Amino acid sequence: MLDYLAIFKRLNEKGIRYIVVGGIAVNLYGIPRMTYDIDLILDLEDKNLETI
Repeated sequence: MLDYLAIFKRLNEKGIRYIVVGGIAVNLYGIPRMTYDIDLILDLEDKNLETI
């Protein structure tokens, strides 16, 4: 099972700006949906890209 909370924690620790979209976003909003991937949109500003 994908540990998406660990991924979010790591991104936050590094200060990487992102938003969660797709099935995981729906789950976090409170509507159960089976999904086995994570969809993120990353901020493409230079500072954020250098961190990645």
